[in-house]
Amino acid sequence: MSRDTVCVFEYGIHHPGLRIKEIGRFPGLHYRINNGGEWERITHEDDCACGSDHVENFCLLGRVEISLKDGWLNYVEPGLYVQQGIERTSDPRATWGEPY
Repeated sequence: MSRDTVCVFEYGIHHPGLRIKEIGRFPGLHYRINNGGEWERITHEDDCACGSDHVENFCLLGRVEISLKDGWLNYVEPGLYVQQGIERTSDPRATWGEPY
């Protein structure tokens, strides 16, 4: 979001088969990364209001980091990572988030 603020959220994908029908972004939680590299929870107007700490999102972030390190995910461009061996142009709507 900014140089020192991030929002950790998840996408939901509805695919009743191989073709993606809908993509939606679930509200997340916001954090500020301090000078020591530590994440501090901050309150933001767009925070998820469900009351959960969404710890599972951090577990997924850890898996992404390991996958990048192991070469299972490839960095394509800012904000876009693709699993090794997957052709990202097979369905552009799946990777570019075009509205449905």
